[in-house]
Amino acid sequence: MQGKIENFHAGLNQTMSHYVDKYGNYWDDCVDYALMVHRATSYSFTKFSPYTLLHGRDIRLLNMNDQSARMEVPGKELHSQDKVGNRIQTLAGKLNEAYEVVIKLNKANTVKQKANNDRNTKLVAFPVGDYVYLKEMAVGFGKSK
Repeated sequence: MQGKIENFHAGLNQTMSHYVDKYGNYWDDCVDYALMVHRATSYSFTKFSPYTLLHGRDIRLLNMNDQSARMEVPGKELHSQDKVGNRIQTLAGKLNEAYEVVIKLNKANTVKQKANNDRNTKLVAFPVGDYVYLKEMAVGFGKSK
């Protein structure tokens, strides 16, 4: 499992390398932006971004041309309880759909990964009574098994 975090760190370092000066200073100023890019980017495997899987919608960034992220839907005058209830139902439905897709893809990918890992594996059978070499790793100085 450490390979996944190593891949994440490599991607984060690559993203940050475009914004950090040549001396490597001020990297902490751009970490938040690099993480935002990571959270908003869809994975090829799941087809969803981490933000979408957490919040049930795509990330919306507010800019001067598109301020609809803050605007209410026109003509929808609902009580605050109705707004919350509708939001929860919509969010739950979207998240359930996304999780079902991810679970199906994960099951299919597990089979594919097993086949890929076993591709170069050779089965070796040892008859009963044959001598085999048992590799024991050296124990450091001052330590015992």
